[in-house]
Amino acid sequence: MDKEDFLKSYLKEIGKQLPCSSKKKKRFMQEMTSNIEAFLLQNPEANLSEIRDTFGEPEIIYTSYIQTLDYDFIKRKMTKAKYIKLSATLLIIIILFYFTYIFIGRITNKPTEIIEQITIEETVSD
Repeated sequence: MDKEDFLKSYLKEIGKQLPCSSKKKKRFMQEMTSNIEAFLLQNPEANLSEIRDTFGEPEIIYTSYIQTLDYDFIKRKMTKAKYIKLSATLLIIIILFYFTYIFIGRITNKPTEIIEQITIEETVSD
């Protein structure tokens, strides 16, 4: 993997873990990119491990970023995620009940044949 591909992958890995608005994420990623580019200008022979050693693993960057966030923001994000998971779970349960109801309904309500007996009476007149 060449340096450019590594940087794209490295930055993408950092960006996908950040729990913030797209505006804040974009600003943070621009700062990260410019910091890495400045580092590479000062250290043109730097290899990929030196970049990771200097800036850290994506998990460490993510953890450091989380520590700078406001408690209320983190709480809102976690609450929102909890409600989304709960809603998705309830929706899946409702869908399963619906299909179970349809399936059982088809098994128990087998079509039955209705046979009508028609009698024809003839009257004979003399």
